[in-house]
Amino acid sequence: MKNNKFSSLQVKFSISFALVILIILLSTSIFSAFSTNKAIRNIDQTISQNKSLRAEIILKESLEELSDYRELQYSAQQIAKLYGWHVVLNNNEGFIVVDSNRIAMDSRGEYETFSERFGNGAIFDTVYPVENKKKELIGNLYIDTNPKKNQRPLLLREYNPLEKISSVSNKINSDIKASDEYYDQLSDLVDPPLNDLKNSYQRSLIFSGILAGIIGLVIIMYLTKKMIFPIKNLRNAALLVGEGNLSHRVQEDSNDELGDLSKVFNKMIEDLEQSKSVQKRLTADIAHELRTPLTNIIGYIEAYKDGIIKSELETIATIHEQTLHLSKLVEDLRILSIADSKALLLNKKIDNLVEIVKNTHSDFNNKFNDKSIKSKVISDKDEIMIEFDSTRIKQILSNLIENALIHTPNKGIINISIKSRKNNIEIEISDNGTGIKEKDLEKIFDQFYRADISRNRSTGGTGLGLSIVKKLVEAHGGNINVKSIENEGTSFLISLPL
Repeated sequence: MKNNKFSSLQVKFSISFALVILIILLSTSIFSAFSTNKAIRNIDQTISQNKSLRAEIILKESLEELSDYRELQYSAQQIAKLYGWHVVLNNNEGFIVVDSNRIAMDSRGEYETFSERFGNGAIFDTVYPVENKKKELIGNLYIDTNPKKNQRPLLLREYNPLEKISSVSNKINSDIKASDEYYDQLSDLVDPPLNDLKNSYQRSLIFSGILAGIIGLVIIMYLTKKMIFPIKNLRNAALLVGEGNLSHRVQEDSNDELGDLSKVFNKMIEDLEQSKSVQKRLTADIAHELRTPLTNIIGYIEAYKDGIIKSELETIATIHEQTLHLSKLVEDLRILSIADSKALLLNKKIDNLVEIVKNTHSDFNNKFNDKSIKSKVISDKDEIMIEFDSTRIKQILSNLIENALIHTPNKGIINISIKSRKNNIEIEISDNGTGIKEKDLEKIFDQFYRADISRNRSTGGTGLGLSIVKKLVEAHGGNINVKSIENEGTSFLISLPL
């Protein structure tokens, strides 16, 4: 199978985390830019207000000291140059008496009205009323804090409110020229734009975001590689298992979900290995169980055919016994196969469980007598009506009683007790026989498992009886447990739901 590197979990994790980081950075950048712009606007507004108040104070002080509006022109020009503004003052009659960028009087020596020069005054963003000491309105101060590039204050040589005196001889002569270039430089120095601060901040934010993203991506790639490593090990182990190698195990070196997954995977491989071992053993056991009676039958038939033995009732009985054994083995295997596939159908109906137990028990009276075994059925009620398959319950009880008879010595005890509980019915078959070794208890319900490895049928048949008992009990929705002490006896406890 071709492996696309872009479809690997590491790449997917890396891309996912990178997108998360990118979204966080973008969100942070947008929020920071918004907050910065808002803060800069507030600062800019505060600075503009402070400048306007200072300009108003300067003009008011100039009004108090000077006696002519024309003399106030000099102060307006200085304020305009200092802050890069366009400053206009009109009197209470609506005439422009001061204009930092143009001479207030026209060529005829008359003042223009505000509306004649500026229309509705939309270019001005700040207006302050100007009052005298008596709180009387004497005019309005208009300020354009962001004039166009072609708007600049008048130079001092372009307007001098004082009368020119040509007789002054000590006039300063120099080559210095106050041009627009010098004004622009002065304006930038006095009032540097706050947008530069915003742009610098945003550039720093972008640079730091890119750097943080690169560092984060490197860390993410390292972490995802470390996270994916156990998954790759599991994948490789699964491929080995698929090829039939059940001896391989993955490392269990972490306590997180991947560590738990590794433990579960190893447990699954152990179960598969055990299942394969059981399968091999079952195959060998079935072959052994089939081979013995078939060999006997074939041997008797060939001997009879060759005339070695005659057709006697004893010979026929032996062949019949072997045939019955084969038939029972095949039937047991069929039941187990159906039960394993969850396809075992039960013919359940409501009946008296106590009566079924007693009838099954009475079927073994002759065998009890043959071994002088004391046996009885004890029930706390004479009648317990529940829903069950009577044929399968008889099969369960017969297998357990037969098993008890095999392992209980002569003059022993086999008892059956029935107890009605709140939510279930308990049937206990107990004996005082040879018991079961502790190491064999957990395997006692395995197919073909017999504690007696010699396989003498006098001590245990085919080894399928208890496996069938467990399957039939579970088919009824119940469970079965065993307790045993070696050389003291064994107790099987069946629990059936009400």
